[in-house]
Amino acid sequence: LIERLDAGADIVIGSRLLNPSTTRRSLFRSLSSYIFNVCRRVILGIKVSDSQCGLKALNTKGRALLASCKETGWFFDMELLTKAERAGLNVTEVAVPWQETVYAGRESKLRLLRDGWQSIFAMLRIRRRESPSNSPKPYLRILLTVAVLVYTSFFVWYAYVAQETGISLSTLFFERGDAAGYVE
Repeated sequence: LIERLDAGADIVIGSRLLNPSTTRRSLFRSLSSYIFNVCRRVILGIKVSDSQCGLKALNTKGRALLASCKETGWFFDMELLTKAERAGLNVTEVAVPWQETVYAGRESKLRLLRDGWQSIFAMLRIRRRESPSNSPKPYLRILLTVAVLVYTSFFVWYAYVAQETGISLSTLFFERGDAAGYVE
């Protein structure tokens, strides 16, 4: 990452999505990540493939933008990258290998509906702050509505499958068929 900063990038971020063959995670995580990224692209227009990978390196310009972010928790990534792209900073992605680890007896901290809606509201806050003169265009409203409906439908479908099969939602969401070699 530092080499990319030295080569002129203002912000370098790791991406689990640039090389999918080096990413191993559950179907649920892959699908929810895809839906999240579609919503993020539609609402904020951020061009990077993986805004939420925690691996980031910033030069002085990037650190100044980070200091100006108002979002907290894992939403600050989206705000930082929105600010960076709108300011014309050079944002570079680097492929990183990723393996989701599922620990026996430990539930995910991700709460789909709550966190999903919170992320959409965070995207809307960021858009409002970073584009105060841009009122939402009619096509954006339509795309946003479709994205929210798809997002919600996806999780309602999962809940229905869980109910019909008698499988708990946490098992359906977070376990894989090859768990014997996967759970650590």
